[in-house]
Amino acid sequence: MNEAQRKQLREKVLRGDLSLEEQARLEAYVAAHPESATDLKDDLTLNQLLEQLPDAPLSSNFTARVLQAVEREQRATERGLEKMGRWSWLHEVGWARAVTAVSMALAVGLLTTYVYQEHQRAELAQSLTHVTEVTSSTIPSVDILKDFEAINRLSQKADVDYELLAMQ
Repeated sequence: MNEAQRKQLREKVLRGDLSLEEQARLEAYVAAHPESATDLKDDLTLNQLLEQLPDAPLSSNFTARVLQAVEREQRATERGLEKMGRWSWLHEVGWARAVTAVSMALAVGLLTTYVYQEHQRAELAQSLTHVTEVTSSTIPSVDILKDFEAINRLSQKADVDYELLAMQ
């Protein structure tokens, strides 16, 4: 017998709701665990003594006091909702709808971001294609660029004869 079954059986003993099968299981358990017999006997004795006590009389205004307590609880709940302020709509529409709305907004935001990034990637790919087309046709070959330094130095050292240029 596990702990949950033992507790359930003990509760039935205290209520006096034991069937014949449950009584047999209880007797087998007490025989296997004699230390629990004293606790069970003490519980049964206490239960019998409590049953002998007279019922406590209810006050004449019991119903009115219960209804006042319910009203106080409702007002406290309403005040709590008012304190929530801008989040009070959650109580009105319900948590399921609020979660659905937030999820939809998040999904739309993520989808928009994804589409924007894809558009940016497409523009980048198109501009790279354009740049490669332009550079392949306008860049001189490597053979021409081998003598670049010598040609560059010649243009720096040359003295320009402006009179000769003016005669032409």
